[in-house]
Amino acid sequence: MKYCFTCGAPLLDDATGTCPACNAPIGPSAPQEPAAAAPPPPLAYPPAVMGPPAYGYQVVLTKSKSTAILLEVLPAVFTGLMGIGWLYAGYTNKGIILLASSFAWWLIFGCIVLVTFGLGAFCWPLVWVGALISTIMLNDAMKAEPHRFH
Repeated sequence: MKYCFTCGAPLLDDATGTCPACNAPIGPSAPQEPAAAAPPPPLAYPPAVMGPPAYGYQVVLTKSKSTAILLEVLPAVFTGLMGIGWLYAGYTNKGIILLASSFAWWLIFGCIVLVTFGLGAFCWPLVWVGALISTIMLNDAMKAEPHRFH
């Protein structure tokens, strides 16, 4: 039995002219069997599949809560830079905003110290208050997503 080369419809053995299904020209070179689909090319990497792991183990990337808090507290207390702990914990937007705010605070703080002839240095404890608030907020954010932190 012959088959149409274009659509694969079965043809009569003595069919000539056009295929009744798709109107493609039928000639003496029409294949005798429908062509099998070519196998897909091999994948260079395994496909990304969501779901349970295929090999019985699962890689979980968690970060340490204590490291994030230390990275937030220590630079803030000693240098006034806040946001490093947020960046480590994966909260990039908040971390960048806090770092930019820290640099802005240094500019404002420097101007206050210059204008007040050094008396503005008493504003330094405000940095510690900011570090405390930022650390509490970071701890709350990490508690809200316990699967990301250990």
